This record gives sequence, structure tokens and C-alpha cells, in this order.
Amino acid sequence: MIRSVNNALRGKPLSLGKLVLHGIRKIMRNPLIRTNTALGYLMLSVPLSYAVGLALRGSKDDLKDMIAIITRHYSIIEEQLKKENIKHFYAAIKTASEGHLGKFVGTVPSVKDDVASTKVSVWDALTCSAYYDMIAYDITHGFRITLLALNKLLALAKKPTELLKAIPYLQAYILSKMPDTLVLKAWGLPTALLLSNAASSLRPGTNEWNAVSKALRDVGVNPGSTSDIMSAAIALYLVSNIVYSDSS
Repeated sequence: MIRSVNNALRGKPLSLGKLVLHGIRKIMRNPLIRTNTALGYLMLSVPLSYAVGLALRGSKDDLKDMIAIITRHYSIIEEQLKKENIKHFYAAIKTASEGHLGKFVGTVPSVKDDVASTKVSVWDALTCSAYYDMIAYDITHGFRITLLALNKLLALAKKPTELLKAIPYLQAYILSKMPDTLVLKAWGLPTALLLSNAASSLRPGTNEWNAVSKALRDVGVNPGSTSDIMSAAIALYLVSNIVYSDSS
């Protein structure tokens, strides 16, 4: 997310809503896509990239430990989100046409409401929806799940050439830690728990794992929130490895 990094380098606000809206619009206007495929990932990658941009103000060595970078700069991200109005963030969600918008229950305005004059912050909206959305939970809790996934990925893939082989194990690890909230919203709690329990008890690549995976794919069950977390962790992993490679 070059714009997010540039905002950090220039001392500008994070502007999560504007950048997510910009990304969603580009995706929805792409003739080869024209559907939301990246809302959760954009919500994670914009602030994470902002933290990397803040770290770029220091020495190159600071970029080697992504977990430390995110942890060190998280308070700035939180402060920025508390200052940012929800107008553009809600516009991004509407543009993405999320199918579960009618199910929201909380103390902040519904995404379907007119929020032009509201003073509610992005932080307020994320905090309120964190009980039902693992992406919102992750952002409002120090990127706890993403950093847990990154730490696991660093253990699974000691070098980038091992990354592809590590991905199924990373997916199983995340699913075993928390039921996927996209599956929860689309398919209900029993399906989300079934997927989480399978990830806890089955080993990726085995006949049992493949059978469960195929059965879920055949009916359209997609652990999309887990995929967003994985993508964010992989992006951080690759950035840190690029720094190591350049330093050698």
C-alpha cells in the first residue's frame, strides 16, 4: 500500500477510510474482477503499511522485525483511527456490497444510514463490530491475530522458498485459534465451529483434511476472514525477508 506508506513518511493522517475506498473502487471497476475480493485485506494492510512507513523514518535495521514494528507503532494507528470520521470507511463498505450488512447490531450507525454529519470515528465502528468480525477485532486489539500468524509463519518458513509449502499449515493454525467470522456470518456458528475443530484435529495434506476441504468447497464455504489475516501476515513476512536479502 504505497499511499499508506507515503502518508506515514510525509507525516499525514492514516486515512484508512479513504484508502480502503480507493482500493475497493479500483477492484470493483476492474473488468476482470468487478466484485469485492479484498475489503478485509485492505482494512488490515492500510494501517500495517502505515506502521512500516513510520518505521522507514528510522534505520533499515528496524525493518527486520515486523512484529516489533507493528507493536511499537500501534498506539499511533489507534490514535489516528480515533480521529478519523466513518464517512469514507462506510462508503467503502457500501461499495464493496457486503452481503451481511443487514445483520449488524450495535451502538454506532448502521452502514445503511446516512452518516454525512455524524461524529462517530472509525475506531468506534471497528470496536463495536469486533464482537462479530475478526478483522475489526484484530485492528482494535493490536493486530493480535495477524502477528500470531506472522510468528507462526516465521517458524514454518525459515526462508521464502518454503513459503508455499507453509501456507496450508498457516491456514489450519489460524482456523484452530479462532472460528472464521465470515463463515460464521454466512453459514452460521455450527459450520464455523466445524471448520475450526477440523483445523485443530486434522493435518493439512492428509486424506481426512482433503475430504473435509473438498466437502466445504463443494457447498461454497469460504473462510475469507482467515484468508485476509493470512495475506496480511504473508505480506509482512515478505517485506521482512526483502530487508534481510538486501542486507546480506
